Amino acid sequence: MPERSEALSAEERKAIRVRAAELKKREDGDAAVRAIIGDMTPGEQEIALRIHDAILERVPQLQPKPRYGQPAYYRDGKVVCFFMAASKYGTTSCTFGFDDATLVQDGGVWPSAYGITALGDEDEARLLALVERAVG
Repeated sequence: MPERSEALSAEERKAIRVRAAELKKREDGDAAVRAIIGDMTPGEQEIALRIHDAILERVPQLQPKPRYGQPAYYRDGKVVCFFMAASKYGTTSCTFGFDDATLVQDGGVWPSAYGITALGDEDEARLLALVERAVG
């Protein structure tokens, strides 16, 4: 029998298992997302909770739900945008991004995700304007 190569890393396999479990659960999305945020580092919690609360207030048509163990915001069952904690992925900054189907295109080149190390009022307003634009 030929030796099997591992196409996915251990972290990727774990993320798939987490996502499968999320899809099976029928839980309150806000409570689930707040629980995820509660497990983040204090700095990540501050950023994620600020974004979460702002989205719920300014873009109420989006529903929060976990996605791969991180906060995501859905409309009509499809991801519009998401937050990823740096500590979960071993990156230097948190990430706020948009799903391919909801990208806010601006000319021939546009960002699909933003790195966040701190979130000031202007930064929050900029992200929320993009979310509102993505929702239409």
